[in-house]
Amino acid sequence: MRVHLNLQAAPNRTSGIGVYTHEIARRLAGRPHLLLSGGFNSLRTRAVPMFDAYGFPVRISHVPARLVYSPPVLRRLPVSYGAMMRDRSDTSVFFANALPAMPVRGRVVAVVHDLIPLRIPLELPGIAERYRRQLDAIRERADVVVTVSRSSADDIAAETGISRDRIAIVPNGLDPSAFAGPLEGDVRARVRERYGLPERYVLYFGGTRPYKNVARLVEAYSQLSAPVRAHVKLVITRQDANLEARASALGVSDSVVFTPPIRDEDKVAVYHLAEVAVLVSLYEGFGIPVIEAMAAGTPVVASDVSSLPEVCGDAALLVDPLDTDALASRLDKVLGDPELRTSLTAAGLANARRYSWDASADLFDAVLSSEG
Repeated sequence: MRVHLNLQAAPNRTSGIGVYTHEIARRLAGRPHLLLSGGFNSLRTRAVPMFDAYGFPVRISHVPARLVYSPPVLRRLPVSYGAMMRDRSDTSVFFANALPAMPVRGRVVAVVHDLIPLRIPLELPGIAERYRRQLDAIRERADVVVTVSRSSADDIAAETGISRDRIAIVPNGLDPSAFAGPLEGDVRARVRERYGLPERYVLYFGGTRPYKNVARLVEAYSQLSAPVRAHVKLVITRQDANLEARASALGVSDSVVFTPPIRDEDKVAVYHLAEVAVLVSLYEGFGIPVIEAMAAGTPVVASDVSSLPEVCGDAALLVDPLDTDALASRLDKVLGDPELRTSLTAAGLANARRYSWDASADLFDAVLSSEG
């Protein structure tokens, strides 16, 4: 079976969509029943180096990506996606919540990761309207929609009218062996020094867009007693001027550490060294940081909304992400109770074993191989 993978998102390894695209694509490579090809739009004449490791041909089109997904422009160009990519695959997969504005030959598989632009007001005007148009096109043109959680599947069906039997669930994953401990002492020391990590800390790992609710985490942390804050700091893995100002206004700037971006090779150590990891987003399609923290043996506090209860199972302390007092109480509880941390660690390790990129690639392969 000839399958084309649109790899436009793959180089962006700081986004969940980029990680998903990369990990699924490289694990589908080499399966004898799949004759894979890839596609990427770029004005540059050279391919992205990471594509060399996939083991299948990736064709570069010099039509800019912004035009490929712009209906007013593409309606005037009598060209199909396959012609643009010099590809005649039976099935084409688009990983990034959108389809190209030109015709696509054969079976179309569209990955929709979440409904964040429709559920959460975002910073730039017009995002929700544009996203709705993308979903309308997916409803009309995709044969199969893949998403990353049951929660997202239910939301997509309710929002778009796409029947549930057209939606397949292929979750995010991780490489369990990469998160196994314990870490060597020199690794721990090197990572602590590189990012200025304190001896004990609460960890927030991720972006700082408003829907991530990090400002409320800072507020909840400020409600902890002074002795607790003296011994356990808050680490946020992104430098953010607004959050720094908020920490200063709350009088906790000396206890909140904003790190530079975490290198891929240091991520596991940053999780391992944390006392507890927190993800209290207002909405998540999946929430990769919770399973990464669990796989590293770090207790987790997470929101009780959207996909997070499903992904966390019974292995996290859940909290209303709008309730600052409750979040402060959860933090105080887990930091002050070693037995609770031990219990959450054991449950988290077991829960994280439910997820791996290999298993997710098998599920994606099944979607490609199905006749539905």
